[in-house]
Amino acid sequence: MIRRHLTPYGAEMNEKHFYRAQPFKCVLRIEILGVSGAVSSSNQGFERFLGDNYGPYRITRNERTPVNAEIEVKFAAAGSADERKWIDKAMERNPVRIGTCIWRGSDSVLYIYSPYCVEARKTGDSIVVNSLFQMTKRFRIMRRSGTGEVLEHYHEMMGLCVHFPFFCLLQQKGYSVLHASMAKRGGDGVLFMGLNGAGKTSAALSLAPNMTIAADNFVLYDGKKAFGYPELIRVPPSTAESLGLEGARTLVYGKKQMKVAGEVDRGVVPRFCVIANIGRENKWERISRDDAIRYIEAADRFTHETHLYSYLAFLDWDEEVKRYPECDYYIVTMCGQEAAGRMIREKVGGILGI
Repeated sequence: MIRRHLTPYGAEMNEKHFYRAQPFKCVLRIEILGVSGAVSSSNQGFERFLGDNYGPYRITRNERTPVNAEIEVKFAAAGSADERKWIDKAMERNPVRIGTCIWRGSDSVLYIYSPYCVEARKTGDSIVVNSLFQMTKRFRIMRRSGTGEVLEHYHEMMGLCVHFPFFCLLQQKGYSVLHASMAKRGGDGVLFMGLNGAGKTSAALSLAPNMTIAADNFVLYDGKKAFGYPELIRVPPSTAESLGLEGARTLVYGKKQMKVAGEVDRGVVPRFCVIANIGRENKWERISRDDAIRYIEAADRFTHETHLYSYLAFLDWDEEVKRYPECDYYIVTMCGQEAAGRMIREKVGGILGI
């Protein structure tokens, strides 16, 4: 009989779906707003990276209770027997090629974009992810020296194998996943949206010390409150230097990775949203909500930062949940970090009365 639910810790999966030579072993257990996941990995460096990012939202003991997301991240040398075996079995389960890098099975989807290989299956309100990272000789050499490129690979695998499945499950519970940074003060929040490199994080950080940053890249919104997604905050070196922030020496995608992650525990009410841009002068303008949402959705489609524009879109999900805060929207153009920071503090402070 084919199982229609997630297998608890220690049980074998039916081979029709996902082959595992050994029973699943939970390395990290993650719980976010009612969604729980168990992640195993064959790479200690990736395990540490994942644990650092999810911070207090992980439990490192082996729990035997069922979870919503069961995720396995395997690392194997490129060209090895282990790599070939994984790919062959994944291809058997997903025989129909539907386009470049992506295949379909009867109830699963396979994405292979070297060195990232991810297979996913959804059953009810649960998801199983089986993934492989193909380690080239160059990667194995870099791993010994701990370069930023290795961490960037870990970050990409975390997004594909952990972030995206959690996003899907949170969406099923009614949360929108917004590509945004967020600053907070008490129960009030300010969201900064826009393209990568537009200054969302720098704008949120410029509000210190009156407001603290609660999210760097992703915000969860349930229609009333916004929650920061637990990912380590990454800051441009120039911003870190100007604000006197300490961070890791190794850069990840050209940014310093800080020791603080997004805050999920207490949601805040979004008082207003700001679309960030960089230009030749500092400007702050009101924009209609409809125009703002059109801009934000175009930016989302361009960057492919969330699960809605990933391989997981080919699985059968319920109707898409995409809510945006019912509040005022502004568009800000920033020129020069210090001058832009003063303008943002003045405008935000005037609206919030701080």
